[in-house]
Amino acid sequence: MKINLNNKKILITGGSGYIGSKLILKLLEHQVIIYLHTRRKNDLPNIFIKNKNVKIIHGDIADINFWKKNIKNKDFLVNLASNESKFKHKIEFIYNFKVNVQPLIYALISSYRFNKTIKIISIGSENQHGIAKYLPVNEKKTDNPVTLFGINKLIAEKYLEFFSSIYNINAVNLRLSNVYGPSVSKKNFLKVSLNKIIYDACQGKVNLYLNKNSIRDYIFIDDVVDSIFYAMKNIRNFKDAYYYIGSGKGFTIKKVAKLIINKIKLINKSKIYINNVDTKLSDFDKRNFIPDIKNFKRMTKWKPNVSLDKGIQITIDYLLDQKKL
Repeated sequence: MKINLNNKKILITGGSGYIGSKLILKLLEHQVIIYLHTRRKNDLPNIFIKNKNVKIIHGDIADINFWKKNIKNKDFLVNLASNESKFKHKIEFIYNFKVNVQPLIYALISSYRFNKTIKIISIGSENQHGIAKYLPVNEKKTDNPVTLFGINKLIAEKYLEFFSSIYNINAVNLRLSNVYGPSVSKKNFLKVSLNKIIYDACQGKVNLYLNKNSIRDYIFIDDVVDSIFYAMKNIRNFKDAYYYIGSGKGFTIKKVAKLIINKIKLINKSKIYINNVDTKLSDFDKRNFIPDIKNFKRMTKWKPNVSLDKGIQITIDYLLDQKKL
């Protein structure tokens, strides 16, 4: 896709993370200036630290003073900062709100006050919808999130919709399905569920839980990065506050695991042990979800290019080349 980003100034939060680091690598193929917010410089790859087009900035993104200082004169904001709470884990309620909601609210307020021409792409999740009654799920279906992460991401999206419709701020939220594949951020690679299954299979063992027959949509990370580029190019034309990003195809977790195992067996002929785990799961863990991606495709001409089969093979090859993470 052709997009002219020459000399554009792009502010990115969450840029040291799984998707953010891959996005920055792609952005650096263009003549852009990236203002990369990070809490810890040690989290950044050297290729970013040493690049003259990457300006590292610090500060508390949950503080409006950060945005008053940094929103000015920027062409784009890509908001990737997030904190996902898990079931049966201790939830830090205030921290979850401060990461998932507060920064975007302050960014929108500061955009309205100091930089009305900025274009904002925020990254959300299919978790915002909750447990789907019918598949596929499109933008007209009623949301009923059942996780704190989903609730807070939906709150943030509602603020984005308000500022977009009332104050004409160019902003959109992309709700991602399950992202997977190699990234610059090795630290966050195994936090991704499908990456973890592929990694475990390469080690000779796969855990399957009571949701193994649940249907999920998986989207390769390169296709997600491409969708952000398409959003940047077409943001002025968007009619909705959010769009679903995924492959548009559903597979059971068990079928995906079998595909992974068969591919690894072809490479090294090793035996892979399947461990069926009987741990009780929540209804959310057992949900089925396939996004309807027609609206975003129609508005932008974007489409996912990496099939699940190809994406899994790329990820296996990456792990075998790495030898160890």
